[in-house]
Amino acid sequence: RTAADTTLTTALATEATTRATADTTLTNQLEKEVNDRIGDVNSVRGELIAAAQEQASNVIRKDATTGAIHIGANSLITNEVAGQQQLYAADVNDNPININVMNGSDLLVNNVSVATDADVTNERNARISADNALGSRIDENSRGIAMVAAMTNTTVAPGMTHGVDFNIAQFQDETGMSFGYANRINENLQIHAAAASTADLDEAVVRMGISVQW
Repeated sequence: RTAADTTLTTALATEATTRATADTTLTNQLEKEVNDRIGDVNSVRGELIAAAQEQASNVIRKDATTGAIHIGANSLITNEVAGQQQLYAADVNDNPININVMNGSDLLVNNVSVATDADVTNERNARISADNALGSRIDENSRGIAMVAAMTNTTVAPGMTHGVDFNIAQFQDETGMSFGYANRINENLQIHAAAASTADLDEAVVRMGISVQW
């Protein structure tokens, strides 16, 4: 039994040493695995950061040559040049593209809406209509002035009873024609009347009056 106990004790000591060595080896392997995983995580993290930075540089970047700020791959571009802030857009090949303000948004300059093509067309049509109306009124005024210019006061000379005038006047390419009549009631009182028309007889003016002399 003593010999057996000695053999068992020796075997247990050997087993303990073997297990301790195995534990040390396992611990070292686990530490190496942890370090390897940490290295992998750091590598992936670096790649993610680099990809994010690259993506960010594609979204918002500053041109090293011009200093222009580009927003997006199909860029909205702004740059300060000679005291002015320029704004324009270009595609990935740096070709100019349109800027479209949409989805119900309004483009304002100093709180005033920028006119659209439809606004310009409507304003042009309104101005043309107003110009036509004004031109028509000017023509009417010109015709009226021509008619009134042709109307003179017909005066009956002393010793006469009746007087008749025929007149014609020209104003801004409009012609007015008039007929006037006067009658001496007595030496102090005369009545007179006149009528005028345009050359095409489309409009007319009539006037009547009394003259008192003493």
